[in-house]
Amino acid sequence: LAPAITAATAAFVALTAAEAKATMESAKWADEITKLSKNTGICVETLQIWNAAAEKMDVPVDKLTDGVSELVNKMGEARENADTAKESFGQLGLRVTDSSGRLKDAETTFYQVIDRLKDIEDKTERDVIAMKIFGESAQELSGIIEIGSDGIGTMAQRFEELGIILSSEEIEKLKKLDDSFEEVKTTMSTVGKEIALDVAPALTALFTAI
Repeated sequence: LAPAITAATAAFVALTAAEAKATMESAKWADEITKLSKNTGICVETLQIWNAAAEKMDVPVDKLTDGVSELVNKMGEARENADTAKESFGQLGLRVTDSSGRLKDAETTFYQVIDRLKDIEDKTERDVIAMKIFGESAQELSGIIEIGSDGIGTMAQRFEELGIILSSEEIEKLKKLDDSFEEVKTTMSTVGKEIALDVAPALTALFTAI
């Protein structure tokens, strides 16, 4: 493991402080978006588009993340015939399962939900239904609801033209880098504990003598 740590250290030395910080943040972000993808069943490319759209519209990304997670939870509840969740989607004329009873994919359902909400003229009614589906994040997502799937699609084209949407393979590379960071941190923490154990008796004797 020591050679690996040495190689990682050498690579980091070659980076400026700002570059190193940006690299670590990107790796951590890749790990987080991968976890969200696994939890929601939504591909990492789509999640990046939604996050970028949220940032462009000054919507806190964590609120978008919470809202999407809540949507997935409510879909599961509706499939199990939980009255409140099933009624919420029903008010939008939507079903969360296909003809075989299988849960529809969350990406398609998200777009259907925001488009149906967008079409509701009564803002109070729209907000109430949005709250039932997206939870406490509904209010912050109002801007995204206003532009609907077409608006997000237009943004997505622009984001792809700018090259800011990473492929799943690129995300995986960054995630592996984050895993490596965590391994090095764990190893260094262990080394620190071993050093502390080695000097503990001497320090204890010193402090006792004072």
